[in-house]
Amino acid sequence: MVDDGSEDSTYEVARNMNVTVLRTNERLGKPAALNAAMREVQGDIVVVFDADTLPNKDCVEHLVKHFELEDVGAVVGCAKVLENGFVSKLVALEFNLCFYLIEPFSNKFHFFPIVHGANFAIRRELAHFREDALTEDFDLTINLAMKGYKIRFEPEAVNHVSAPSSFPLLVKQREKWLEGILETHMRHHGFWKEVFPRLGFLGLFLKALEYVIPLVWASSFSLFCISLLLNDFLSLLTALVSVITCTLTMFYAQFRSKDKMTHLLWVPFLSYFYNLFLVWLFLKSLILRVSRRKLVITGKE
Repeated sequence: MVDDGSEDSTYEVARNMNVTVLRTNERLGKPAALNAAMREVQGDIVVVFDADTLPNKDCVEHLVKHFELEDVGAVVGCAKVLENGFVSKLVALEFNLCFYLIEPFSNKFHFFPIVHGANFAIRRELAHFREDALTEDFDLTINLAMKGYKIRFEPEAVNHVSAPSSFPLLVKQREKWLEGILETHMRHHGFWKEVFPRLGFLGLFLKALEYVIPLVWASSFSLFCISLLLNDFLSLLTALVSVITCTLTMFYAQFRSKDKMTHLLWVPFLSYFYNLFLVWLFLKSLILRVSRRKLVITGKE
């Protein structure tokens, strides 16, 4: 275990659990701490969990079984959200779409699942994390895919993760994620042409379906209400079919996750509130990222 200069009792608790603990003298950040740990580990396969997660007992067993194939560089497990309030319910619906719909889709059609930093296994010689990256796991994903390694998704390797306990913490987390994803896209400009040789940018769109589906649900439901008021039968029928299709898709993901079906009652909040909020954060991050890039280019000139 690596302890990145924690100020609580993490180090003492870990030592009492009879595990080897590597402690940094100062806060290095997660990527640098992981790189420090990789220089100390001995095995060929490294499994990474976040400290605030709770993996199932057979999680490691399910992750490492895929490395019998030489072209597999990393294996991603399934993250399930530990519920602790309203925010966690929205995040749980989002994660269920990701890990019980999109990632199995990626496996089936040979897309690359996104390496989830809280639950994955990787070959030690490939385990190098870019220390100036905001989202080192996404940067690692792109690097592995561009080098031709396969990334597998293992639905039975379940790890329970904690959602942010409040909305301000969620905002801080998602701003970092979105800005990090944009940063990685700009660093590896045009990577989708290599990673998705047949689909190109369309492949990137398909990877974002966990966000697109709730947004389509919200748009379709809005159109349904407007068409009902205007008595426009064709638009009404089109919107109704779209709403039903999106609802069944989310129902399927929820069913596979084995979470409570009553959680689907939060779909309107996921569609209208949470995902529209993410779109706003994305646009904000995009504007800031492009502005900073122009400033750097201007400074060089």
